[in-house]
Amino acid sequence: MSTYLLVHGAWHSGQCWERVVPLLVAAGHRVVAPSLTGHGDKAHLLSPEVGLDTHVDDVVGLITEEDLTEVVLVGHSYAGLVISSAANQVPDRIARLVYLDAMVPQDGESAADVLPVTQVLIDLAAKSDIAWRVPPLPRCRRPRACSGSPTRRTPLGCARCCRISRCAASSNRSDWTIRP
Repeated sequence: MSTYLLVHGAWHSGQCWERVVPLLVAAGHRVVAPSLTGHGDKAHLLSPEVGLDTHVDDVVGLITEEDLTEVVLVGHSYAGLVISSAANQVPDRIARLVYLDAMVPQDGESAADVLPVTQVLIDLAAKSDIAWRVPPLPRCRRPRACSGSPTRRTPLGCARCCRISRCAASSNRSDWTIRP
C-alpha cells in the first residue's frame, strides 16, 4: 500500500482528483488531495504574496504534519514545479515523483524556462488590473485534437497538445517519451 499525494495544477483545486481518489483507495492506497493556498477551499487566502514557495510549503507542511513517508507525489501541470521543489526539501519521505502532463524543471529553471509561453502570460497579466494574477489559457473553439485533449489558444496562436512523460528517476530530458 502506498500513500499518494495528488497536487493539482494552477486554476484547479484538490477537487479535480475526485474521480481518481476512489480508484486508488479501492486499490488499497492512502490518498491525500489537498487544495493549495489560494485554490478551492483555500481560495480566500489568494493574494499577491502567494506563489510557488507558498505551494511548496503547503505540500512539505502536509507531508511533515501528517508524518507521511514513502509518498508517491503526483503533480499535474504547474504542480510539476511544486512537487520537484517539495521533493528536494524532504527527499527521505518521497518514494516516487509522477509528472502528469506537468512542467518538469531542471535545477534552477522557472516556469518560464520550462514552458516559455508562461512569460507571455505573465507579461499580459502585468498589463491588467490584477497584475499579480496570471489568467488561464483560454480554450480554442477548434475541434478536439491530440487524443481528446482540446487545443489551447495562446497569445502565440493555437498550440497542439501532447503528453510528455518521463521516468521519475531520470533527470535527463533525452529519456522523456512524448506521445501525441
